[in-house]
Amino acid sequence: MDKALRQASITQLRHAKLVARPVLSVASIRQRRSTMLSDGERKSTLSALVYNKLRALKQQLTEDVANLKF
Repeated sequence: MDKALRQASITQLRHAKLVARPVLSVASIRQRRSTMLSDGERKSTLSALVYNKLRALKQQLTEDVANLKF
């Protein structure tokens, strides 16, 4: 009984998600596309994030090595 009840509630949730999905108009899709970053902008932003993270890791590693006591 418990398994059947759980399965029924899962089915209801799936149906609710399908019904509640918003309908996008062509205008809203076009506006969303215009506000998105271009591929070049996305790559340069990602490159900057990766570069900054690697630089921070290098700095941390340099400090850790400097603090080592032999």
